[in-house]
Amino acid sequence: MKPMRACGFKRVLFRVAASVTLLAGSAVALRAQRAITLQLVSTNGASIQLLWQAQSVVPAPGLPIFPDYQIHRSADLKTWAPVGERFVGGIGGTNNMFSFLDATAGEPMTFYRVETSVQLANADLIGEKLAGGDFSSGDLFGADLFGADLTNIIYNQATR
Repeated sequence: MKPMRACGFKRVLFRVAASVTLLAGSAVALRAQRAITLQLVSTNGASIQLLWQAQSVVPAPGLPIFPDYQIHRSADLKTWAPVGERFVGGIGGTNNMFSFLDATAGEPMTFYRVETSVQLANADLIGEKLAGGDFSSGDLFGADLFGADLTNIIYNQATR
């Protein structure tokens, strides 16, 4: 398959995981947990706009918890650098749309990845419905989970 320039995309929808890399018109999932739908739009031939809708890490009817998002860019798939500001998540709210415009996307080949993390250190989650939540890329250190419904949550060593 011949590589395509990133700025040549018109409108592409991708189903991606918590950390993803966009490669020559396809999405490569690096983690298989939380999924988002990412749109890649060429705005004027020199810029790329990334669009996605935030989704709660806890399925309904549980407490809506939205992760932080950070865009990373690479020219070689080895060296990654964060670009732009971190999109901050939080507890409560709705599925907001996020947009990031990369004006330096006119390079011959540009790769992106979107990383998510749930930062709830010392959060008061007493008695909350968290069943089925994906906390695999998060920090719950010191969170008060007394009486919380933790049925079938996904977590890693850092969240224990």
